[in-house]
Amino acid sequence: MINYIIVYQNNIVSSFLFNKELPMLLDKGVAISHLFKSNIFRYPIEFDNWPSIHSDKKTYLKGFFDSIFTIRYNYDKIFPEIKDFDLESVDSDKIYKIAYKVNLLPLIGQYLDEDNEFTNSEVNLMGLINETEELDIFQAQSI
Repeated sequence: MINYIIVYQNNIVSSFLFNKELPMLLDKGVAISHLFKSNIFRYPIEFDNWPSIHSDKKTYLKGFFDSIFTIRYNYDKIFPEIKDFDLESVDSDKIYKIAYKVNLLPLIGQYLDEDNEFTNSEVNLMGLINETEELDIFQAQSI
């Protein structure tokens, strides 16, 4: 079933199928390294009101602790140190395309219940991975 989801439903919608079950699958020793290599827990995002180019070449990794559905309105909250730049004052060789990606793996183990309260927050994904006997899991693509 996991292979079918990876091949035919390789997108964020499928990630919600694993929010509760992934810790159990790890605990039972089910091979899931191919799940981590898929695009189910990470995906690119594009919003018209977010900058698409910048002169800063650095890679930023930021946390967002609100609903994934409100992320589009919170650019200034997520990236307060990245300022808009004047396109005319920058050499055209120093302009880079910005790619934004969302990583849902930190949410694994906890999920929203019917009352929109976080449940199962005590599950530590990295702790569960450390206890598994599957060595291929550590060969998953970095996110």
